[in-house]
Amino acid sequence: MIKKSSKLKLKPTLKEKRHYLVLKIFSSQSLTEREIKEKIDTAILSFIGTLGYANAGPQYIKTSSNFAILSITTKYVDYVKSALAINKDRNINIQCVGVSGTLLKAQRFLE
Repeated sequence: MIKKSSKLKLKPTLKEKRHYLVLKIFSSQSLTEREIKEKIDTAILSFIGTLGYANAGPQYIKTSSNFAILSITTKYVDYVKSALAINKDRNINIQCVGVSGTLLKAQRFLE
């Protein structure tokens, strides 16, 4: 009898906890989703560096022309918020509207 290959599952205690940042984006010009992601990534990379970026593990949940929801490990939430606050790019202003532990509650900040 052959067993089906099972995926390795991590125990809940070994998983990294994540928080969701709701970002409001103000721009003087129209930007695509890809450009917005690049601007956010460069702001984070310039502040906390490559190793900090890897440890923070940002994942884009939703992105549009005027808001974004970003998933970050809990230890690096303050670093990412401060990186976005001191963004050097003059064409875009990124403001953190709120931080939540669940995606459902994060979407409430958009209302």
